[in-house]
Amino acid sequence: MRRTVAAAVPALFTAGGSGVGQVAAFNVDDATGALAINSDGTPALRGSVVVLYATGDGFAGLDGQIVTRASSSVPASWSVQIGGANATVLYAGPVVGLVSGITQINARVPTTATAAKNAPVRLRVNGVASPVATTLSVK
Repeated sequence: MRRTVAAAVPALFTAGGSGVGQVAAFNVDDATGALAINSDGTPALRGSVVVLYATGDGFAGLDGQIVTRASSSVPASWSVQIGGANATVLYAGPVVGLVSGITQINARVPTTATAAKNAPVRLRVNGVASPVATTLSVK
């Protein structure tokens, strides 16, 4: 039997490791660059940058190898939606110092995003969307 392997089946890492609920994310303080874990108590501000982590995005790499340099551009076929609005993706690529297969996504939370403790967040790669059950805390 012949099976087709998809080029990408993206999924965001979640805080609880189940693949649903609160994503594993950092809020970036625009003034200082300091990071805070995104949670109900520390929501991302609309207009600020969040750091998300994903897998299954089809980035070429050597399995089991440690990444030694970052990507230089954002793939055109990538998009992130937060709180029902399209985010600006500032970086999407490998994470230096981690194993190949983990992708870091830096995205600006849209000023039009719905403010909620469980605002939906979704990644699309080459037209394939991550599961819908992931959320981000947005204020």
